[in-house]
Amino acid sequence: QWKHIQEIPFFALPPGRKIEGSVPVYAIREKGKTRLQVKTPDSPAEPLFYGLQQFTSPMVVPLNEFKDKDGYYFYSIKSELEGLKRSEKPVCLVWKNPSSLLNLDVEAKPVPPYGSLK
Repeated sequence: QWKHIQEIPFFALPPGRKIEGSVPVYAIREKGKTRLQVKTPDSPAEPLFYGLQQFTSPMVVPLNEFKDKDGYYFYSIKSELEGLKRSEKPVCLVWKNPSSLLNLDVEAKPVPPYGSLK
């Protein structure tokens, strides 16, 4: 699916990188639609990512939830999206991507640890 990514508007912490002050964000299925929520789901599951509750920085912005007329959810750091209704409260806070360019190398591979190169 890498070729379908058009932008990366924000950053969050991956599931294994929880820090103090972070909150787990879960992808919850509701009536056949996926919604992001900051609460522990009924079934034990790993969070999709960790966001923040409180943080003061111009690079930390609200992750807003929007809903279309058919009940589907969308998420953005923008305060308004045409044709969509924004929820009163944001899901959490996230880091705004400081780059305006999308530089992805989907063929990149990790380098072995130093000392093991031949």
